[in-house]
Amino acid sequence: GVCLVLGGAGVAVVQPAGGKQISLETSTAPAADSPATDPTAPSTAAPTTDAPAPAAAAPTTRAPATTAPKRTTTTGRQSAAAAPQVVAPGVAFTAPALPSSPHTPASSPVPPTAAGDSISTAPLLPGTTTTTSAGTGRFAFLDTWGNGKPARWNPCTPIHYAVNTSGAPAGALALVQQAVARLASATGATFVFDGTTSEVPTSSWGFGPSSSFPSGWQPLLIGFPTPGESDLVDGENAGAAFPVTLEFTATGELVDVSGAVAVDGELAAILPMTFGGASVGSILLHELAHALGLGHVDDRAEIMNPVVGAWTPSTWGSGDSEGLRQLGTASGCTRAVPAAPWG
Repeated sequence: GVCLVLGGAGVAVVQPAGGKQISLETSTAPAADSPATDPTAPSTAAPTTDAPAPAAAAPTTRAPATTAPKRTTTTGRQSAAAAPQVVAPGVAFTAPALPSSPHTPASSPVPPTAAGDSISTAPLLPGTTTTTSAGTGRFAFLDTWGNGKPARWNPCTPIHYAVNTSGAPAGALALVQQAVARLASATGATFVFDGTTSEVPTSSWGFGPSSSFPSGWQPLLIGFPTPGESDLVDGENAGAAFPVTLEFTATGELVDVSGAVAVDGELAAILPMTFGGASVGSILLHELAHALGLGHVDDRAEIMNPVVGAWTPSTWGSGDSEGLRQLGTASGCTRAVPAAPWG
């Protein structure tokens, strides 16, 4: 998972001493594309090609990266809360342990999948590789396995998502659906809207069943919690996101099966409901790309720059687009994902 902060740590967010009001320091934002705000608007997705999945090699067990997101410049690692749950022979994952303090994580052999996004000072995650392709800008992956291949969702099967609009600004659902449609277009994957939900995105989402989704891998959950409602936002970061990843240890292949995106609800209430500049749409695009597997890059021409400000483009930069393309159908199908251990 990864987070954003507006301003000094990604996106500039300033919290007055002794106060709960969050203000955003930005210069005049560029003209932005304003999306429709019809909450009933359906999401759109590019069609996928169901290429056959490669034959599965007998994997051994190892826990994938499943630690809780950190804030701003935190890059430490955390210990696992429990022994890995066996999903299938050679496939396992470990639910994360929440840190005793959001700024002092314990050490762990499991690499982090989330880091606080404070939009201007958040660094690249440990192990993240930045790539520049001919004719494109910069892009990075959150995690990679053999030969530098990125951890990614299977683009040949629908990616389900659900949205919690509790406390969200008017038009939030339509904005989310437009952001997801842009992600679908960039990756070629199909996204299926599973409806609205009361579930709250936290760092433990996706590692077990929920009351709303009692069986199967949990959908990508998108919400607008306030500090105190979720450990993914603490008043210092604009948002956070992470994928839940399985590892097939015989080959090392990493496949994402769930994830969460949180946008600070207090901040969303005072930002424009548009794309481009310091806006809710910019934060959504950044965090959704994290949930799909992109990391930070030090390039203001890209939405994956850890600082959101007036310079943030309203559409994917060339590096963003190339990174998302490589995470999508252009790279073919991933290993077939086994059923969730809880049924």
